[in-house]
Amino acid sequence: MTSKVARNSPFLVPALLASTLLSTGYDYEIRSVGYPIATAIANDGRIGVIDGYTGHVLAGSVSQWSLAYAGIAEIGPGGFAAAGSYYVTASGTSSTLANGEWHAVSDGGLAVGKVGTQAAEWTGSGSSVPLPTPAGWSNTVAWGISPAGRYVVGHGQDPASVSRAVLWDRQQGTFVQLDDDVQLIGGGNASLWAMASDVNDAGEVAGRIGYPGFAVRWTKTPQGWIAQHLGPNLAESCIPSAINRGGTIVGRCKEKAFIWRPGEQKLTLLQSLVEPNEWQNPMSPRSINDLGQIVGKGRNAQGQWEGFVITPKSACIRPCTFSDGVTLRVPLDQCNPLGGTLPVGTHECIVNSQAKASSIKVKPLGPD
Repeated sequence: MTSKVARNSPFLVPALLASTLLSTGYDYEIRSVGYPIATAIANDGRIGVIDGYTGHVLAGSVSQWSLAYAGIAEIGPGGFAAAGSYYVTASGTSSTLANGEWHAVSDGGLAVGKVGTQAAEWTGSGSSVPLPTPAGWSNTVAWGISPAGRYVVGHGQDPASVSRAVLWDRQQGTFVQLDDDVQLIGGGNASLWAMASDVNDAGEVAGRIGYPGFAVRWTKTPQGWIAQHLGPNLAESCIPSAINRGGTIVGRCKEKAFIWRPGEQKLTLLQSLVEPNEWQNPMSPRSINDLGQIVGKGRNAQGQWEGFVITPKSACIRPCTFSDGVTLRVPLDQCNPLGGTLPVGTHECIVNSQAKASSIKVKPLGPD
């Protein structure tokens, strides 16, 4: 992997101090975010947290902005955030809508949630737009939107007043009741409560069917939307909270946090993937980004409630420091996001987690 330096010829940075990952047998690292609850994590590493009744968005350990009486539901790459009844832009400007409640936001800044008792979308200005539902449906809520903004998922009550998992395809202008095909996965009952929590750009939907409920993933096939039971090994009440671009799903089963990764036939407890004694119970994951980083709340080693971020060691890039007297522009450090142009001095740079080299080649500025 290379970095770039504002020079006219290739330059070799000497004395690079690279720290590599130790092979411990545990797949993830966990650390505190310094706040009671972590609610969202963006691909650039910004984290949404709650402290008392105030929501913050952190870049590293620095609060970019905060908003009283608002919990950060999701952060978009442009800085847009859904925050309870508020809509917040990159500059920190907030808007609110009477009876509005926003649960997710697309990469383009389209927030979804509900206004009154109807699922709706909003850009933060003007009027909200109701999401269309068939006649006889009521109490619809949108819980998730795909990054590109095509798919919206949530739940609503059908004409028989049964809560159903639903999807809106904004590109096709269609409304789908997802739990129609619950019989395909076995052990379910279509008459029981269902909801869809989140969706990615591939149209993979994370949700829940039944009571006390089990976690499912819906995918679209030529035969329609097919549901897959994710965790027959955990029969407790399971609620998926988020899915990332690669299809990894996180959530909780009662007081236990789980992760499901594509190709696996069961749910895995997050507790089993981190070093023992580091955290008593990361029980409630709220969000996962495309790097596989997970945030939520749980009990730390001292038994206190605290927000956490869990990073896969396969993606985690440890800091390496050097002092070179030049200005570098480096890629994203997945553990300690920096990005942008760094000033002269000592910096953190990216080295592959398996790298053991004592130097890194830096190329002139220009196209990648």
